[in-house]
Amino acid sequence: MLGAVGVVLAMLILPYFQKWLIQRSEIEAARAQVAQSQRDVADLQRQRDRWLDSDYIKSQARLRLDYVMPGDIGYVVSDPESDVAAEDSDSPTTRAVVEDRPWFSDLWLSAQVAADPDGTGGTGAGQRAGTR
Repeated sequence: MLGAVGVVLAMLILPYFQKWLIQRSEIEAARAQVAQSQRDVADLQRQRDRWLDSDYIKSQARLRLDYVMPGDIGYVVSDPESDVAAEDSDSPTTRAVVEDRPWFSDLWLSAQVAADPDGTGGTGAGQRAGTR
């Protein structure tokens, strides 16, 4: 009889125990997610603090945008092998991919190609329409 009472009690307690285990695992997952979020926030705060430093901004402008400070002399080193590869290609878009240029040079080249898509140097559709 005592065994039957124990089995019945176990059957009654088992679902609650199972829910408790599930909730504990969910709590641990939530704690891990909170810890990861705190690490992300700390990293973003470090990045923000770096961007608040004017010296860091100047160094990033020099690195990313090829800026130079007033009085400095900027040098652009050209690789002779890339010049040979650029001369071998026919289209301006191929040259833009082959050469290592700053982003603003690529932007200017893109505008030039858009203005003269067939590469005829001024005999585009607007001029051909006037000669017909």
